Amino acid sequence: MKHLANGLTLSRMVLSCILLFTLNQPAVFIIIYTIAGITDVLDGSIARRTSTVSALGAKLDSMADLLMFGVATLAMARWAGEEMRIIWPYLAGAITIRLASAVYAACKFRTVAMIHTWGNKITGLLVFVTPWMMFMAGNHPWVLIGLGIVSAASAAEELLIHLTSKELDLNRRSWL
Repeated sequence: MKHLANGLTLSRMVLSCILLFTLNQPAVFIIIYTIAGITDVLDGSIARRTSTVSALGAKLDSMADLLMFGVATLAMARWAGEEMRIIWPYLAGAITIRLASAVYAACKFRTVAMIHTWGNKITGLLVFVTPWMMFMAGNHPWVLIGLGIVSAASAAEELLIHLTSKELDLNRRSWL
């Protein structure tokens, strides 16, 4: 039971890699993506319930999230097609801020740091439901605009936390 949470996290990484082979099959993608999302909910819950929360588990979780959401972003961009050009500025802004935050944190704290803020949790939830929304709405890219704005705001908050913190707290909920 001790390693069940990390096992679920690792399974999310494997499932995310499998998703790359289902980009042209949106229904199959959604099924595997949903299973991967369930592992995301369960791993943290199990780790807290069994008192097996660890720095390694938190880093694995962040890496698994990054991989899963990266693949989801690739899928949504592919599904949106040419209309995706409307969304690129929003996504580019969010990605640029997120990368700046990661690089700054790596230099300052000497480790990869993705903070579990409320903004990042909301962004994660929106990223998780967006492929479902696109699948149901016929792959219209308009659902990505709100996601880009929320993602940029949460990335900016994380950067602000890194800039103003003396030490790293991965479980900090907000800048306020």
